[in-house]
Amino acid sequence: MKTFDKNSDGSLSESEIAAVTEISCANKSIGSLEGVENFTNVVKLDCRNNSLTSLDVSNCADLTSLNVSDNNLTTISVSNNYKLNFLDIRNNNLTSLNLSNNTNIEGLNSAGNTYDIIPDSNRQFNLSNLAGTLSVSKTSSWSDGTTNTVKGKWQITKADPEYTVPTGLSGVKGKTLWTVGLPEGLSWMDGNTVMNTAGEQIFKAKYIPEDTKNYNTIENIDVKVNVAVPNISDATIKLPSAYTYTGKSITPAVTVTDSGKKLVKNTDYTVSCSKNKYVGTAKVTIRGTGAYTGTVTKTFKINPTKVTVRSVKRAGSGKMKVTWQKHSTQTTGFQIQYGTSSTFKNVKTTTVSGSKATTKTIKKLKKGKKYYVRVRAYKTVNKVKYYSSWSSKKYVKIK
Repeated sequence: MKTFDKNSDGSLSESEIAAVTEISCANKSIGSLEGVENFTNVVKLDCRNNSLTSLDVSNCADLTSLNVSDNNLTTISVSNNYKLNFLDIRNNNLTSLNLSNNTNIEGLNSAGNTYDIIPDSNRQFNLSNLAGTLSVSKTSSWSDGTTNTVKGKWQITKADPEYTVPTGLSGVKGKTLWTVGLPEGLSWMDGNTVMNTAGEQIFKAKYIPEDTKNYNTIENIDVKVNVAVPNISDATIKLPSAYTYTGKSITPAVTVTDSGKKLVKNTDYTVSCSKNKYVGTAKVTIRGTGAYTGTVTKTFKINPTKVTVRSVKRAGSGKMKVTWQKHSTQTTGFQIQYGTSSTFKNVKTTTVSGSKATTKTIKKLKKGKKYYVRVRAYKTVNKVKYYSSWSSKKYVKIK
């Protein structure tokens, strides 16, 4: 500490700590170097021949040389020391060492640990086999398949990552592979491939690991997809919600699209109807054919025809008489709206029962006001009322 305490005040300031680039504390019988991680600008640390059981250099990003030989370390992490060029870990109790981030190392001394520490093909320094890519010419003290000293740079090849091939995937014939989801990390080699054949099919996928620096991307993985015939129920089906009674059976204009593609009637689907002649709710059945299967049922309304109002006349003080053309077919009664607003805001409504009715006298109207009138027919089917569109409006001024 005296070496670094430039003003001799018994403590180290931030500027004094920042000025330290080299620490040498070898052969001091030191049991702990707690706090050394605060020396973030240190380049060289020599703490060999002490009694250290742990050492934290995670914040020493500029560290290029580290000598921790002849201590009692069981683990050590140098994964944050990317600039590390020399590492001496001899005569500790280490069983493994990970140098996957330390690609600048040119000197490694590792003898005298619980096991000789040697790099494997995964860039993990472990107990098993010497990496096949390690150059013998860059080693010394070679014996019995292990090495005590590694000198110079070496090239460690990337490892193949572990991954799981997904099962139980389902697709639809005629769709692209993009419509078939894959687990995280996996993607299709060509997502634009169209699944043209039904049944269990094999397609190619690839796996991209999160750590692409140390692990390979695996391509051409066989993935099974159960390709089903497309069901018409998965398509988009549109038809008008209502038609007007014509006295004939009505077949609605049905439009069917699948992923933006318009399907062809009687080629991809057929249309059949029931209860589609009289006022009420008709049923339409769209059935897949050709490349499609399945059935979809839709409904649409058939409403009464529009009423024609013949006249609206004054019928005495505060009264008017509404007359409409005979309208008895598919009709149960009539609904009349009237009020002083030409847009029929805040209007009153009255109902006339009976299909043969053609007039209605409305009383209690305000004198001097202009009243607007419109009429529509309705038919009750299974307790549900079906209404025609409104007639054209007529008006009269009340005297």
